[in-house]
Amino acid sequence: MMQKMFFGVALMLAQVAVAGAGPSATQVEIDSIVAIVNDAVITRSELDNQTRTIKQQLRQQNTPIPAGDVLQKQVLERLVTSRLQLQLAASTGIRVDDDTLNRAINRIAMQNKLSLTEFRAVIEKDGFSFDKFREDIRDEITI
Repeated sequence: MMQKMFFGVALMLAQVAVAGAGPSATQVEIDSIVAIVNDAVITRSELDNQTRTIKQQLRQQNTPIPAGDVLQKQVLERLVTSRLQLQLAASTGIRVDDDTLNRAINRIAMQNKLSLTEFRAVIEKDGFSFDKFREDIRDEITI
């Protein structure tokens, strides 16, 4: 309860600080909270990034892209579900170690007939962070 209140107060103070700034002040963009999942938050930028990633994947697969609001709702539901599953995994001690993660990523690269270096280059060329990709795969294995 205290954490939720802290997030709300911090967000409100940040909004007041930006709103009170004069025209000569540097513009600061504040990321908004779109969902609270127990003690974790899902931010607008996280939702937007995930929606953008899904759209790109659908285009690559030549799959029709749902209407913006429909897709965003589906992505948000998926993020909430994932957070809940990851929180449950953490509370029960489930953790994916680096060796398991590395083996999984190497397997994905081999399935795509690429070396790990080539695979990393393809991911980064497509505009994705390899470190973020690694953590996403860790989360998928955990779930």
